[in-house]
Amino acid sequence: MPTAQAMQRWPTDVAPIFEAYTQWEKYTTERDELLKECEKFDLILPIAEVWKEAEQLMKEYLAVWNILKEYIDDFESIIQQDWIIFQKKLHVLDDLVVKWSSKLEPFTAVTLFIQQELEKYTDLTMLLKYLRGTDFTEQHWREVYSLLDMDYRRPDLVKVQDFINVATNIKKQIKALQKICATASSEAAIRNALNELELWFAGARLHVIYYTDKTQRPVPVVKDFKDILNKVEEQQWVVASLGGGAPGAPAAWEARLRAARAFLRAGAHAQRRTGTSDIKFKLMPIGGSSAYY
Repeated sequence: MPTAQAMQRWPTDVAPIFEAYTQWEKYTTERDELLKECEKFDLILPIAEVWKEAEQLMKEYLAVWNILKEYIDDFESIIQQDWIIFQKKLHVLDDLVVKWSSKLEPFTAVTLFIQQELEKYTDLTMLLKYLRGTDFTEQHWREVYSLLDMDYRRPDLVKVQDFINVATNIKKQIKALQKICATASSEAAIRNALNELELWFAGARLHVIYYTDKTQRPVPVVKDFKDILNKVEEQQWVVASLGGGAPGAPAAWEARLRAARAFLRAGAHAQRRTGTSDIKFKLMPIGGSSAYY
């Protein structure tokens, strides 16, 4: 039988039918046990006509309403899933709508009710994709919950049911949700780009070779000033595309790369001016990082 939680979503006159059927099964079980006990004493008692009438009535009700139970069972199997898992397979909700839309004829009061329920979820999959939250931070989730009039909870605790219950709000607030989703994606792209920049900057090194001058002294010479300068300028373009003039990490990286580029160009110029025969180039940190020139 359906759970009490599931029955709360049914029309108010439906739940008593299945509650009555549960009670009926209990009565018939007790009746059959009593009849078996009577047989032990050679007492054969006929089943009263009222039992047969009640059984027939119950069968008629179940024939009408059992399709709703089947629908609720399918529906419950979906909405009780964790959103963090279900958001990767949103097509399952579409499959439910298609499956049950084809099972409703001939129409009855019950199947019309199911059709009305299905209409709530038609095209909802296209909207739910904006709630996947792959790039959301806690602040983004709080904005979403506020828009949808939901209480805050950790994303890993959200059930599909939580969003199904606010399907109407999702449709009303779709433009705002799209904006939040776009903002979160942009911010995630910036974070990823800055993480890659951090990794590159931490491992950046100049290639230094040594040659022996006329006095037989080993003299260090940087071979790849041009390559490293090109790479720094490339990273400057990346930071500029992230909004380098804005405050925060992009602006800090813009200043850091600008300083590194200035140091590298000065070093390359000094090396060319001094000449490889007399150069004594000292390795020092660039801009406080672990890259050297």
